[in-house]
Amino acid sequence: MTEKNKDITHILRLVTIPLILAVMLSAGAIGCGNGGGGGCCCGCCDCGQPCIEVSKTVWNPISEEWVEQITTNVGDIVRFNCTIHNNGTIYDWDCCNCNCDCCNNGGRRDCCNCNCNCCNCYNLTNITVLDVLPAGLVYVINSATPAAPTYISTDNRTVRWEFPDLTLDPGESITIEFNVSVIECVESVNRVNVSAWYKRCVCEDGYCGCCCCCCGDCDGCGCEDVKVSDEDIATVVCTPPAPDIDVDKTVWDGTTWVDSTSADVGDIVRFNCTIHNNGECNLTNITVMDMLPESLEYANDATPTPPTYISPDNRTVRWEFPDLTLEPCDSITIEFNASVIDCVESVNHVDATAWYDEIPVSDEDTATVVCTPTPPPPTPVPVPTMSPIGTALLICALGLIGAGVITRRG
Repeated sequence: MTEKNKDITHILRLVTIPLILAVMLSAGAIGCGNGGGGGCCCGCCDCGQPCIEVSKTVWNPISEEWVEQITTNVGDIVRFNCTIHNNGTIYDWDCCNCNCDCCNNGGRRDCCNCNCNCCNCYNLTNITVLDVLPAGLVYVINSATPAAPTYISTDNRTVRWEFPDLTLDPGESITIEFNVSVIECVESVNRVNVSAWYKRCVCEDGYCGCCCCCCGDCDGCGCEDVKVSDEDIATVVCTPPAPDIDVDKTVWDGTTWVDSTSADVGDIVRFNCTIHNNGECNLTNITVMDMLPESLEYANDATPTPPTYISPDNRTVRWEFPDLTLEPCDSITIEFNASVIDCVESVNHVDATAWYDEIPVSDEDTATVVCTPTPPPPTPVPVPTMSPIGTALLICALGLIGAGVITRRG
């Protein structure tokens, strides 16, 4: 080729290539490029926006579905779900496959080989999942799937998963499930935070776009690590347990425990007080107060323990159990003797109190001892007596009667 032809060819290239690029960009044939100077890769694709999203839910065993909130009780085990999704903007595949030729214009690339390595810009790596449990919940060891946590705090309330070798492509997700135990009845908002990293292009001369920079094909371009994150919550609403106590007072009738029996003055009767936790939570600081009527006196032989207090008149008896925890459905029983000292109907009252947290509960009951008074001895019938005159007259009358009988016989 002659020097003249070479000059003409060079001039045509200088005029034709920019014209073709301008037409293709204005027609939208190649894309919009997100570099500061109008893009690269022959003015190709918009790299989109890497992004991460997490969804936190809790399993509802009644409706059998993952929900955002559930109602539980203390002692329940609930299961959480954390789904982490790479929902970044997807690149333009046609642009990434354009395979335009690279050229060098004054030491700077105006056009790069636009291959699909640029798509690595959208992958997420070094994913970390941090779940911080509130005061009412604790993590259940060995309950997580598909992998155990990388870190668990000593109080089992901070749990972290790290995935240094995992690459989450656009549109892909990973799911973590784990159990927690409800230990306190408060509204528990469980918060999860996820973070990940991606490569972002840095173009010093404002001329390169992501395709070139991620591929490392542009002079003056490089990459930097950028963090993306998201968080979500799921709520566990705890229904406070209902504390309750029941006391049953009975008296022994010689055969069984009954509500009422008969006795005489001087008899010894035995009482039974059964305290039952019929609520939904533990009861503590239990006190049992037995108040005997005037016709009865405490007569010892208490089981399983003697009273904490006995009044001077032996009519008020109290048991205190500061160290006892009475769990739901459990009971304690106290028995003791009383002496019948007066023959009236004796109604014996017992009162039981206990506490759950700062909530007091109480109940009372009675048992009756009926005394039948001993009937008095019968009153003697008086024998009639006569005065001396009456006696004399009676003798005379008897004498006359006797004389007449004799005369008649003669």
